[in-house]
Amino acid sequence: MKKANSTKLLTLSLIGLMLLKIVGAAIALASPQPVTNRTATTITEDSATSNSAQYIWPTQGEFGAGFVSNSEYLHEGIDIVGAIGTPIVAAAAGEVVFAGFDEYGFGNLVEIKHPDGTLTKYAHNNRILVRKGQQVSQGEIIAEMGDTGKSIAPHLHFEVHPAGQEAVDPLPLLPPLLAGVVPSLPKSLVSQSTGSNSPQFIWPSQGNIVAGYVTDPKQLHQGIDIAAPLGSPILAAAAGEVIYAGPDSSGRGKLIEIKHPDGSLTRYGINSRIFVSQGQKVNQGQIIADIEGNADGSTPHLDFEIYYEGQGPVNPYQLLPRRF
Repeated sequence: MKKANSTKLLTLSLIGLMLLKIVGAAIALASPQPVTNRTATTITEDSATSNSAQYIWPTQGEFGAGFVSNSEYLHEGIDIVGAIGTPIVAAAAGEVVFAGFDEYGFGNLVEIKHPDGTLTKYAHNNRILVRKGQQVSQGEIIAEMGDTGKSIAPHLHFEVHPAGQEAVDPLPLLPPLLAGVVPSLPKSLVSQSTGSNSPQFIWPSQGNIVAGYVTDPKQLHQGIDIAAPLGSPILAAAAGEVIYAGPDSSGRGKLIEIKHPDGSLTRYGINSRIFVSQGQKVNQGQIIADIEGNADGSTPHLDFEIYYEGQGPVNPYQLLPRRF
């Protein structure tokens, strides 16, 4: 009888220990700690890019999930868990072929085409810092880690698609992990983006965002709405030339359009008074109008949009300085 009880107790203890490990792992995945607290190991430039790796790690954090190709559970990339805002870098040099919101679960997504035809994907970003058609260098910051799309915790989902092939496991193409942690990249290998934030747009008005960018045709909204008190100043988000200043044909009050040196266009809608005229050159931060109350009684706000040549409207929030 005592032997049976001892066996039962030992079995229960083992089950309890297994459950504790499973719960602990789930908590670690769902509640990641800041990346900077995880990498006590000193990493050199050689160790971060060793193993004759074709790519560098696109971000820093803990390895969360691997590549799975079986029919029961398909996961065509790897997940790296970290804190929101952790920099995401280009794993190799190439051209950005997609930068926007993916409606099929990836959230804010960046896709880069590399010289050999390979495509790398970076999903669930908080902010995208590059635009379609931009050339990026290896190690250039292209986004910030987030949890947009179908995501249960902040992480990067990273995929590699060789030309003409299905997705392959990225791990053999990357430097080795260090005790389950992605090796940190030396600052010499990481560079700030020189594309989508050039010109560096500033916020055209101070206030809270009351409506975001929406691509759904049923609720299409090609900019962001920034609420502010009546008469609040509206600023040029970047230097350029005023190409339109007058009534908005869509009935949204008065409209200003500014063309910038890189070909981008910013639009400022629902203005009360306009302080610039067509053909005028304006500086970044120059007051161009003030905010008007809306005829429908809604909160006074600025409707702000950004367009790129050959690309159409883009989400302004992704191109504006981060608000903490």
